[in-house]
Amino acid sequence: MKNKILPARETMERSYDTSGLIIYLFLIPFAIIILLLLIVLIIFTQIKQSPENSIDNSYDTQSVVSYNSEYEEKLLTLASVYSPLSDDYKPSLKNYNGIKYDSTLEEPLSALISAAKEDGVTIKVTGGYISKNEQDKLFKSEVERLMQEKDYSQVKAETEAEKSIPKGNHYDRQTGLSITLSTDDNYAWLEANAYKYGFIQRYTKSGEEETKVKADNSLFRYVGIENAKKIRILGMTLDEYVDYVNSR
Repeated sequence: MKNKILPARETMERSYDTSGLIIYLFLIPFAIIILLLLIVLIIFTQIKQSPENSIDNSYDTQSVVSYNSEYEEKLLTLASVYSPLSDDYKPSLKNYNGIKYDSTLEEPLSALISAAKEDGVTIKVTGGYISKNEQDKLFKSEVERLMQEKDYSQVKAETEAEKSIPKGNHYDRQTGLSITLSTDDNYAWLEANAYKYGFIQRYTKSGEEETKVKADNSLFRYVGIENAKKIRILGMTLDEYVDYVNSR
């Protein structure tokens, strides 16, 4: 028995019917998904716009921004010959074993010392905050020493003294955010890891031109972890970094 040959037109119609059915079945799930998404979007919009669910967060937002701004400003406080502290500057001091420093340092300093100890390095805090009056006395004493021992004029003695023992309001220890540390590994661990805890070396050899203060590898300044990381990556002094931040 010979197979029945369908007319070309009927074959094409059946092909179109099959293709249409496949496309229809394929599009149904997508249409359902789109419809569900539209319903969810409409419901969410109505809930958000309803008076009982409308919350005014303007006050809280402003408070957070203000707090962050003030905190960031504090972390980047400068005390230098170019950016002296105001006479009424007062850090939030606490006394730790006879050494004063800003309360902001309490947790990060503890974390720093603990981490060093785990790596077999002992770190001790040997100095902290110094007042303007105390710093002025040290500066005056250094000027007198240079005049007597080096036979400097007062102007030259003051210029030289400023490089190692700056006068009041020009020295970072007065911020309360700088501390003097001693280690049993010649500061190698601190130089490699201090930034991870928000600390930087305040006065470095490479930064003497910018800070106008001789290098001191024992003085570390807390600036916060993010700032410390950026300062390290950019290879800047705190003075340069503050200028960089203010210019952006």
